[in-house]
Amino acid sequence: MHTDELLTLLSSQAPEARGDYLRTVRVVLATTLMVSILVIAVTIGLRTDLVSGFFSDPNRVFKYGFAAVMMVASGLAWWRSGQPGRSTTGPLMFVALFCGWLLILCVSSFYTHDFEVLRTQIMDPKGKLCSMIIFGLGVPILFVLMRLNRALAPVDVRMHGYLTALFSSSIAMFAFSLHCAHDHPLYIALWYAGTVVLAVAVEGRIAMRKARW
Repeated sequence: MHTDELLTLLSSQAPEARGDYLRTVRVVLATTLMVSILVIAVTIGLRTDLVSGFFSDPNRVFKYGFAAVMMVASGLAWWRSGQPGRSTTGPLMFVALFCGWLLILCVSSFYTHDFEVLRTQIMDPKGKLCSMIIFGLGVPILFVLMRLNRALAPVDVRMHGYLTALFSSSIAMFAFSLHCAHDHPLYIALWYAGTVVLAVAVEGRIAMRKARW
């Protein structure tokens, strides 16, 4: 079979990972998430009001919805980008949708709250520590995903590397969010989303080099 015919076959009949490896990936990802949450719980602890009054605070509902969607959607995009012919459009649309929603909430907060109140909430001295923990926790998760990448066959190595970093930092962000008591959208945008963007820019290049096949 010629190369062009093989590429056409792969793009039209996208192979999906099955069997033992797919089960291995699921177990590894579930274990990675649980270990990440456990590390946060043991070292700095979970927030005391995590469950109480959850649905009475719209900002808290959005915060955990945002973190969960970022983790799941980036994970699906990472998995699909590692298989020839699979589309990442759907998952990335959810990432863009919730990032856009976060941006709208940030802009609207300037019209509904006093600037000094916002500045006090956003520029909390612990903000930098939040960013460092998210970034640092994402590094070992990145190496776990890079290990899984060895059995994948990404067509766009550059995109796959960035998606690997996005997924790892999103897992770290979700785990850390279970500790952090700050729920304001501007805080989430600066210290959470900002850290994820930084991690993608830095760690994505590392993952990119290891994703070649």
